[in-house]
Amino acid sequence: MSTYASNAEIQFDTGRSVVELLSEELTADEQQNVISTARERAFNTINSKLKGKTAVPAFHIDVLKQVEIDFVLSELLVGAYTLESMNQSEWAEKYSERAKNALAELYFDASVEEPIVYSGNVGDGTLKIISVFSEYAKEETWVFTALNATEFSVIGSVSGTFPTLTIDKDYPEKDWGLGNVFDYGLKLSNYPTLGRTPFICRINNGSVAFEKYDNFSVKMFASESSRRGISTGRLIRG
Repeated sequence: MSTYASNAEIQFDTGRSVVELLSEELTADEQQNVISTARERAFNTINSKLKGKTAVPAFHIDVLKQVEIDFVLSELLVGAYTLESMNQSEWAEKYSERAKNALAELYFDASVEEPIVYSGNVGDGTLKIISVFSEYAKEETWVFTALNATEFSVIGSVSGTFPTLTIDKDYPEKDWGLGNVFDYGLKLSNYPTLGRTPFICRINNGSVAFEKYDNFSVKMFASESSRRGISTGRLIRG
């Protein structure tokens, strides 16, 4: 199972591998299985804390690797397989507290979950979210619905209706001609303010053309600083 860290990265701050503390009665494969199982539990613990706040699994937040490592170290220090060779209780608590504090103080950018493809879609094209802008992203669900074979409506559950999307082009469309260069290339006739565009996306046509009412939906999460009502903050970026 892929988690935020790997078995080889489960090391103490001194660089010592946790394998050295596992019982010698275990085979090498059994030792790796113990570490993997602890990693999966830590991974699930982290994801349960972040659910509803950001896209999960949150591989876009780099610091979660260390948080997972700390949770694993804490568990194995007090686990049945650990040798009594150090003050386990004290160090287990330290690693656990560091992990919990990191999660409590975590700031992160806005994110999106993987797009959901409507099961009744006729067209087999795909939707890709290219970028999300933390400054403008809100906690909402975006729905992209085919108006015909080449155009989709774009509606945010909070932001409302956006201009029509044309497939096989980055959305929103840009025009780098004279007069638009100071507005990030956005076509101002469609987008009077940059703040109305929390993402860049693209719907690509597939081998089967889209039909009316084909749709995709995407859950968007605001940045942690925005969610807490903080105008600036220490953002941990992926």
